[in-house]
Amino acid sequence: MIKTTRKYKIWLIVWLAVVVMALQVPGTSDAASPVEAPYRGYHYNVWNESVPSPSGYLPEVSFTGEQLGAGRFNNPQDLFVDQHQRLFILDSGNNRIVILDRELNLSKIIDHIYNQGKEEQLNNPGGLFVTTDGKLYIADTDNKRVLVMDEDGQVLQEIKKPDSELIQGNAEYKPTKVLVDSAGTVYVLSRGIYQGALTFDSKGKFIGFYGSGRIEPTLSMLQDYFWKKLLNRTQRSKMARYVPVEYANFAIDGKNFVYTVTSNTESAANQIKRINPNGLNTMRAGSFGDLETVWEGGKNLATTFVDIDVDEEGFISALDQQKGRLFQYDMDGNLLFVEGGIGSQVGTFKTPAAIAGWQGKLLILDAAKNNMTVYKQTPYGAYVREAVKLYADGQYNEAVEVWREVLKRNGNLELAYVGIGKALYNTEQYQEAMKYFKLGYDMEGYSDAYKAYRKQALRQGALPVLLFVLAALAAIGYTNYRRKKQVARDAKPKEIGTLRYPFNIMFHPSQGYEEMGWSKKGSFTVSFVILGAWFLATVAQQQWTGFIFNPSRADQLNILLIFIRTVGLFLLWVTANWALCTLMDGKGKAKEIWINSAYALMPLITITIVVTIVSRFMAMDEGMFIEYALMIANGWTLVLLLIAMSTIHEYSLKKTIASTALSVGGIGLIIFLFVLAFGVFQQLYAFLGTLYKEILFRI
Repeated sequence: MIKTTRKYKIWLIVWLAVVVMALQVPGTSDAASPVEAPYRGYHYNVWNESVPSPSGYLPEVSFTGEQLGAGRFNNPQDLFVDQHQRLFILDSGNNRIVILDRELNLSKIIDHIYNQGKEEQLNNPGGLFVTTDGKLYIADTDNKRVLVMDEDGQVLQEIKKPDSELIQGNAEYKPTKVLVDSAGTVYVLSRGIYQGALTFDSKGKFIGFYGSGRIEPTLSMLQDYFWKKLLNRTQRSKMARYVPVEYANFAIDGKNFVYTVTSNTESAANQIKRINPNGLNTMRAGSFGDLETVWEGGKNLATTFVDIDVDEEGFISALDQQKGRLFQYDMDGNLLFVEGGIGSQVGTFKTPAAIAGWQGKLLILDAAKNNMTVYKQTPYGAYVREAVKLYADGQYNEAVEVWREVLKRNGNLELAYVGIGKALYNTEQYQEAMKYFKLGYDMEGYSDAYKAYRKQALRQGALPVLLFVLAALAAIGYTNYRRKKQVARDAKPKEIGTLRYPFNIMFHPSQGYEEMGWSKKGSFTVSFVILGAWFLATVAQQQWTGFIFNPSRADQLNILLIFIRTVGLFLLWVTANWALCTLMDGKGKAKEIWINSAYALMPLITITIVVTIVSRFMAMDEGMFIEYALMIANGWTLVLLLIAMSTIHEYSLKKTIASTALSVGGIGLIIFLFVLAFGVFQQLYAFLGTLYKEILFRI
C-alpha cells in the first residue's frame, strides 16, 4: 500500500513538472488562444467619429526577457524580423542584440562587438536593420555612428558624420534609425537633423538627403514672420525657429518605397507618408491616428507615432506611443483596425517602442514594461484583410462575398460598402454599385458609377425616349408662345399681379424698382412669403442636394442655424442699412428697405431650387456648372440689391456701394456687440450664482 501511494506521488510530481515546463515554453502555436481584449475596439467613420468595431487582432501572450532565456530587458527600442522569420531585438539599455529563432527560442546574444580586432560596446543604440545577406545595420546613437556587422559581432563598416556643406557644422550626428534598400543604399535618421533621411551608398559615401519634410504654414508662424520683419537681429534670435517636422521612424517595402511616420505634429494629416525612390510622397492625402481630440490635465493627447511596419502584402501598421495603440491601414491608407491602449494588462502598454509583423501576427515591444506582446489575427481581421487583397488582385467577385461576411460582423465599416461598390463597378453592375458607394459615403466612386450607369441607360434605349420628350416639350412651348403672342396682339396690356411682380423685377430691376416706388406695388405680405421661400430653399438645399455635392449630414439638420443664416441675416441687414442710411441722408424707410431687399432675393431662391434639383442628375466633374450657377445667383442678387438701395435712398452708384459696404460692417458690429453682451451676461449670471451660494453657506 505504501509503495502504491509512493508510486502515485511520483507520477503526480512528474505530471506537475511537465505542466509547469509547458507553461514556460516561449514558443507559440496556432492553437494558442488570444486573451480577451482589455480595450474597446473601434474605428472612425467618414465624419471622423469613433464607432464600435470588432478587433482585428487580439493579444495572445507577452514575454519578458527572462521568459525568453535572455535575461531582463532594459529599455528595448527596436525589433526586426528577417526573411527566415527570425527575430532581432535591440535591447538598448543593455547595449546588446537578442536573436530568437522562428519559434522564439533564444539563438544568440550579441553583447560585444569587434572593430578591427578591438572589443567595443554599443552605446544606447536606437535602431537596427538586417539585410537578406545577413548583415546587421545598427544605429549606435550615443557613439554617433552607424555600424555594419555580422552576427558574430565583427564590424564590417562604420558610417560616421559626413563632411558635407549640406549639413550645418554645429549639427549633431546621432543616428536613431537605419534601413537599407535592395540596391544597398543606406538611409539614416539622425536626431537634430531636419532635412530628411541621410543617404549613403553601399561603401558609406554620403549621397544627400531623402524625403525632406515641408514646413506646414500655421497662423502663429505667419504672425511670427510678420514680427520678424519689424524686429532687430537680437530680438529675432529669441523668437521661435520653424524647421521641418522630424521623422520619428521609417520602414521599407519590397519595391523600395519608404514609409515614414512623424510625431508631435499639430495635425493628423500626412503623419504617414509613402515615399517613392524619387523622393515623392505617393500616399493618398488623409488623416492618420486618432481623429478625436482628447484632453487630459490641460494637455492634448494627440497621436505620437514612434514606429511603422509594412508587411509583405502591403498592409501598414503604425504604433502610437501616446495612447499605446496600434493602427493598421490598407495599401491606400484606409483605416482597418485600432488595437491596444495604456495599461498593465496583457495587450496594453506603458511605453510602446517598436512593432513588427511576424508569421501573420504582430509583435510589439514595450520599453517601460521591458516585454514583448504577440497579437494574433482574429477571424474578423482575416476577413477584412482577405477582402482587401482579393480586390487588389482583381478578383472582384470573390471580394464581394468576403466583404459581405465582413458586414455580417461589422455593419459600421464603410470600407466594406465601398469595397463591394468597387467590385460591382468593375463587373459593370453600376446601379447596384451606386447603392453601396452611397452607403459607404464614397462620393467619387458614386459619381463614376452614376456616369457609367447613365451612359449604359442611354445606350439601352433611354436616348430615343429622352429625345422624344424634349421634342414634345419644345413643341408645346412653341405653341404656347405663338398663342400668347396672338393674345397679346389682340388684347390690351395686362397689369402685372402682386405675386408675379417679384419675377418681373428679376429681369427688369431698374424699371421695376422705380415703378414700385411710386405705385406702391411692393407687398409686405409677399416679402414675408419670399423670406419663407429663402428659408425653405436653404433647408431643401442642405437636405436634398445630390449625394455627390452634399457634404451635410441628413440626420443633423439644424433648423435654428438655417433660420439665423437666412431670416436672422436678413433682419440684421435691414437694421444696419436703415440705421446707417438715416445718418447718410437716405430717403428709404425701414418698410421699403425690407420689401425691396426681399424682392432682390428672387434670383438666389430660384437658382438654389433649380440647382438642388439638377444636382441629383449630375456627376462630380460636372459640378463646376453648379458652382457657376450659384455664383451667378449671388451676383444677380447683389446687383438687384444695389439697384434697390440706389432707388429707395436716391443715391448715386458710388454712394450706394459705399453704404452697402458700411451696412455689411454694421452687421459685423451688431454681431460683435451681441456676443460681448452675451459674455457679460454669462459672467454676471455666474457671479450672482456664486454670491447666492455664498450667502446660503454663511446663513
